[in-house]
Amino acid sequence: HNNELDLMLDHLTRGSRELKVVSIVGMGGIGKTTFATRIYYDPVIVSRFDTRPMVTVSQEFYVRRLLLGLLNSITSIPREICNESDGQLADRLRKGLKGRRYLIFIDDIWSTEAWDDMKLCFPDDGNGSRILLTTRNTEVAEYASMNEPPFHRMRLLSFDESWNLFHSKVFTKKEGFLEVEKDKNLEEVAKKCLEDLIDRSLVFADKGSTRNGKIKTCKMHDLLHGFCLREAQR
Repeated sequence: HNNELDLMLDHLTRGSRELKVVSIVGMGGIGKTTFATRIYYDPVIVSRFDTRPMVTVSQEFYVRRLLLGLLNSITSIPREICNESDGQLADRLRKGLKGRRYLIFIDDIWSTEAWDDMKLCFPDDGNGSRILLTTRNTEVAEYASMNEPPFHRMRLLSFDESWNLFHSKVFTKKEGFLEVEKDKNLEEVAKKCLEDLIDRSLVFADKGSTRNGKIKTCKMHDLLHGFCLREAQR
């Protein structure tokens, strides 16, 4: 991925001095946040920008929480800020970013509405500021960048890469998928294995499918499903 990293660093540090949005697009669990975080902490980025606020949006977003999260990244928040309206918080954020070359990392944004609620907070001072955005939705990426490139689409893993990822995340050191532990029956071990797969985003529990901490139904990640099908057909 070094070529992809170099290309993204180039988009974020070179070119127009106008404010630009650089998006990373891909299905859930494919590694958008991991890739964006690698970019965010790259020494080239750290030395380039005066401030680097970071916020995660998610499907259910609350504007006030996002504004407070961004504000907390760039300045100390006074106690009286709790009494301010969302508009006052947005104005405070604009003033905090004004005149500074900033990189804002907005992770996991799902809708154009969420972008509309935030975009006016980001001043364009012609100093090369950038916004790094991850999303599952190409429409959101195109909308945020006003239909101008660049946005980076995460490529699907090759078979060998899929196997290496699956192997590193699922199999134990002893190459056993289920490692029976002492004093635990097979059902308990299987439950623990399922929970591990969910934690690693390889299996997703459906909303409302848990009762008393028990998972009733779940879905398999598309990459994992495809991998299992290929293995079964061998």
